[in-house]
Amino acid sequence: MRCPPGSHCEMVAQPCHRQPCPPPSPQCINNGQHSTAPPPRPTTPPPGGEAPLPPPNCDNIQCPPGFLCQVISIPCQKPPCPPPTAQCFREQENPPVVCPINESWRNCSSKCEPTCDNKNPRCSKECGEPKCQCDRGLVRNRSGKCVRPSDCPRRHGRK
Repeated sequence: MRCPPGSHCEMVAQPCHRQPCPPPSPQCINNGQHSTAPPPRPTTPPPGGEAPLPPPNCDNIQCPPGFLCQVISIPCQKPPCPPPTAQCFREQENPPVVCPINESWRNCSSKCEPTCDNKNPRCSKECGEPKCQCDRGLVRNRSGKCVRPSDCPRRHGRK
């Protein structure tokens, strides 16, 4: 989808009260404005309805030509934390790469990502450089992969 000069493309979710819901669709929005529709989010059906929809992922978002889908996790210090969301980015904008499995692109990365050796690092709320980081609940092992804490090697002398 190409938008006329003075506008930009946004993925817009339509209100939905019954499944199956239509996926978000690209719409042209005048620059300086934002769509009136909220970003894609799980919807809660009316009482007695079906279960809420899962958060958007790249399987249920169709990006316009020239855009790539990427799941974005928002750094969060205190629950309740927002779920990861899928967003469309111009191919030349961040994120420039597809993140490895169990990682998501963070425009505001943590400067002290949890690791197998330090699962709960003390950290400032200051943003680090944009990069891929482990998904919530995972830690980085010594090989650089994101794993569940239970998959970390046990330290000698500890149970």
